[in-house]
This record gives sequence, structure tokens and C-alpha cells, in this order.
Amino acid sequence: LTYLGTADSLVFRWTVLAKDTPNPPVSTTDTFAVTIRRSLPPPPAGWTNQTSGVTAVLQSTKQVNSSVAWAAGNGGVVLRTTNGGNTWSSVGGGAMGTLDLYAIDAISATTAFTTASPATGSYLFRTTNAGTSWDTVFFQSGGFLNAIHMFDATNGIAVGDPVGTWTVLRTSNGGASWARIATEPAQVGSEFGANNGLAVVGNNHIWFSPGTATGRVYRSTDGGATWASSVLPFLQFTSGLAFSNTQYGVAGGSGGAAARTTDGGVTWTSVTLPASGTVYGIAATNAEFFATRGAAIYRSTDRGATWASSYAGGVGALNHISAASAGANAYLKAVSGTGGITSGYFVVTGVDDQPEELPGSFTLMQNYPNPFNPSTTIRYALPKDAFVTLKVYNLLGQEVASLRDEMQNVGFHDVVWNGRNNAGQTIASGVYFYRLEARPADGAEPFTSFKKMLMLK
Repeated sequence: LTYLGTADSLVFRWTVLAKDTPNPPVSTTDTFAVTIRRSLPPPPAGWTNQTSGVTAVLQSTKQVNSSVAWAAGNGGVVLRTTNGGNTWSSVGGGAMGTLDLYAIDAISATTAFTTASPATGSYLFRTTNAGTSWDTVFFQSGGFLNAIHMFDATNGIAVGDPVGTWTVLRTSNGGASWARIATEPAQVGSEFGANNGLAVVGNNHIWFSPGTATGRVYRSTDGGATWASSVLPFLQFTSGLAFSNTQYGVAGGSGGAAARTTDGGVTWTSVTLPASGTVYGIAATNAEFFATRGAAIYRSTDRGATWASSYAGGVGALNHISAASAGANAYLKAVSGTGGITSGYFVVTGVDDQPEELPGSFTLMQNYPNPFNPSTTIRYALPKDAFVTLKVYNLLGQEVASLRDEMQNVGFHDVVWNGRNNAGQTIASGVYFYRLEARPADGAEPFTSFKKMLMLK
């Protein structure tokens, strides 16, 4: 086993020699890379302004997890942090050039997507190497792409202004290519899109908000196969939009007005934030919502029913806010029109009591943490009841530990492995494989998948 690592990753190459073979022995060589995740302690509760290093208009931000966040804005500016915002790096360029960027989404510290809509048409760009390079992955003449959301590392959606019908794009190959869906909703009147006006829960529940004289929100509960909409007559302009689960959502508007739904967007009621000004950004985490209006941030701990001032010291008018949750911990970033970044950390008081949406497919996730010592968590998804076998193997294909061998119900499942073998002994440092086999109770084709992991003492 040979170490080939760098400061930011662990890379190992190993050679397996086959037994009982003539000289020279038959061998197989492979390489296994593991990215190091640096664990940061939680910041002090509340809000802090961070130094972005730019004065450009920042239009959009994405909080990926407690450490990683991205931001994008005018002039091709893209910023990235991997330490909670203590420092930000400029990582724009490539095919984007100096185009104004209106939306950003990211799934990790290395993979992100942005939109740009100059007079020539609508662009969608992607990086898979932390912004070292950016490629054009979609273009169409006309229109304006307003928002992006990646459901997971493979599938995503983007929405934009009507070009014929509303522009709704999907990808199923990690964002390498995008195409308009055949079931886009029809435009009503002179509707146009709202920046970052897209909310998604699970893989099937999708909402987006057009900016019109009379507020409206489009919704789909089947991944975009069919669409419906609701009019919000008490909103003069629908802007920010967020849902904490499939039922509770909040939409922003002008004059400090906002709207709240408790039935997935079928009906809405008017709520008012303190003072006035357009509510541009809304973020949801568990049962709590955060909204930006001017340089201020407001917080609701009762699913958007009532609001109170949370922070009034943002650097410039805040255009967008994004949140990521880790249990009861909420991490937020808000960005302004003067290059300002405001970071927040809270232990949320409202806990979402709605069950997690059922998975749409069998999936085996990467264990975390990885590398690990002494324990790690393996997560997998079952879209139907199945008999599950989950085992750990060494490089020689020998069974090390049996973690599951039982019938399990549909849903997401987590298994914590303590790094011990079937005999109760702590395993040695090295590369291991974990394999999931799920045999559906209805007799459908079994699902099998395996992944690598590294025990590092």
C-alpha cells in the first residue's frame, strides 16, 4: 500500500497479489482517493459580517454544509469558502468570463453551477474542480435562467423565464448536460421569473415563483410531470421562496409582505414582516424560516406565522440567503449588492415533525466520516420494503463484519459501524469495502452496490 497524498487529500495505491500463481505473480493495481474534511467547531450563535474581498453585486449564495459555501454575482464573480467563511477565495472565470451571474447551486466543495443571462440568451455553467475551470453545459437563445437546484450528485432542475412556455431544465448526468422537459407549464399573461425563486423538497416536490403584478406560485408534486399554480393577490411581486417540508412554505413580496402556506402551496395566507421593503431572500431550516429585507434579516420560529428582527447590520441590501442544517444546527449565508456577506449560526428551536420524504430509488451513500477512526456511518435508501444484507470486506474479498441481515421498511436507514470485525476485534488501518444487497419484498430485481472506505489510525 503506497501513500500518494497531498495536503488536501489522502491517495493510496495498492497491489493485490493472487495466490498460487507462477512467478512473477499476477497482480491487480488500483488507486483510492479520499478527500479530508476538516471538522470546524461551531461559531458563536448569531450573525457576523465576513470579508468577501469584492465590492461587486452578489446575487446568490449556497450554504452546502457547516464549512462549505459559495456565492456568485455580477462581473463573473464566484466566491468559495471551505472554512465557514473565515476566508473566501475568488474562483470565477472560464467560460463565464465577466458575465453577470444570477444564481448558484453547489453540491460540494468542488462541484457548483451558475446561471447567466446576457442579451444573447441563457447560460448554465458548471465546475467540478472547485472553480479552477468552468464549462458551458446549457445555452438557449432568449429567456433568463433564475434558479438551480441539484437533488443529488446526479439529478437537478433549473427554472427560467418563459421561452414559449416556462423554461424548466433537468439533468440526470451530474449536470454535464441539461434539456428542457416536455411538461413545462404555460405562461400566464406577461409573467417572468424571480431570481432564486425555486424551492425543492425531496425529488418530487417543486415550487417556483414568477415576478408579476399579482403574485403566483407554480407547484409540482410529481417531479415536474404535472403542474398547478396558486394566485397570491396580496403579493404585488413574488420574490424569495422556501419550503421547510412538503407542507410549510413562505413566499416573499414587496412592501414587507409575505405569504405562508400549510398545505404545500395549494392555499396561502398573508403575513407581514416588520417595517417595509421587498423581501428578496427566504431560507428554511427545520421548522424555522429566515428572510432578508434591505440590510436586515428576520426570523420565524413558528413556520412563518410570526416574524421578529434577527439582525439589522448587513453590509448593503441583502439579495439572497441560503441555509444548511446539521441536526438542530443551522448555518446560513446572506449576500448583498455591495459584496457583503453575512454569516449566521443558530441552534434552531423549531423542530420539523413531518417525516422525511420517501426515497425514489435504491441508493447506497458514501460513508461519513471518511477516513474514519474509530467509527463511521453508512446510509442507504429503500424505496420499498426489502431484505437487506450489509457487509464489510477487506481487500482480499474476505468478510470482516456483517452489519445488517434482516427485512427493513421503506425509508432512509443509517448504520453506525464501530470499526470492529465479527469477532469484536478492532480492525487494522487500511482500505475496506462495504456492500449492500436489497431484495425487494415484492419480488422485484435485487439491488446491489458497494463502495470503498478508509480506516486511518
